[in-house]
Amino acid sequence: MPVSLILSLCLFKLLSWSISLGSGTSGGTLAPLLTIGGAIGALAGHAIEGVFPGLAINLPLAALVGMSALFAGASRAVLTSIVFALETTHQTNSLLPLLAACAGSYSISFLLMENTIMTEKIARRGTKTPESYESDWLEKWTVGEVATRSEVFLADTSTLPEVYQYLRQTTTKCQRFVVLDTDHHFRGIVSLSALITYPDQTAPLHVVMAAKQYPSISPTSSLKDAIELMTRKQVDMLTVVSADESTIRILDYTNLFSAYQTGLREYTHREKHISVRKSLSKRFAYAKKGKQTPWKSGALSGNE
Repeated sequence: MPVSLILSLCLFKLLSWSISLGSGTSGGTLAPLLTIGGAIGALAGHAIEGVFPGLAINLPLAALVGMSALFAGASRAVLTSIVFALETTHQTNSLLPLLAACAGSYSISFLLMENTIMTEKIARRGTKTPESYESDWLEKWTVGEVATRSEVFLADTSTLPEVYQYLRQTTTKCQRFVVLDTDHHFRGIVSLSALITYPDQTAPLHVVMAAKQYPSISPTSSLKDAIELMTRKQVDMLTVVSADESTIRILDYTNLFSAYQTGLREYTHREKHISVRKSLSKRFAYAKKGKQTPWKSGALSGNE
């Protein structure tokens, strides 16, 4: 096939493909990728053969490698690209070139692209498209690890004026309190807003608690189970009580936000991509100043 024909096929196919996808249609990505990749591989083989004629480049193999490499980089389906090329051509001697080219193409795509060609348009519409399987952060932690201990314990026989006086003496900043009976058994929890807004300000505490009951959950349950329970019961906090009542804690929305923020920071730090542009700008800046980069001059060592 003449080089001019291969070049025309590559350019016009790329142009028509861009117009087709840019018009808003979905699909039609596989065949154009294979056509454009095969043409690029054949052109690269022709170029290398012209510069280094002694290498004896196999042009069909170069087209096959280019086809698979472009598809692997655009879709990040490395094994699919390799197996597809082998199954359609039965050229087992092309396995090593396919492995090297597809692995390199995938690495470049992973470093420079946030989404694949299959999910880019979906991501632009605002739909989250995870590139890999992710564990649910809310299933990693148990309720007992996140819930906070109550600093104030109130008796269920105390009246509201007695509770207010006790709270003024403790100068606590807690907004939610654990209520116990005369035998120090757990009765429930009550919030400061519920105490203040209760109509009868002379009522005992167990009467105030009866107006608003909060469900309890085991310390070994996951945060996801806690959120589902809070959603079903339409409450903003839960009591965390062990079977023997040795552990009594309170789980509210602030604990859930803190756990989610911790998981988000861990995920962002782990999934941070390499900034090639920032690395190159640093190299050029040091070159203009006539200095060596820190990693070459030995300025950084140890934990630095």
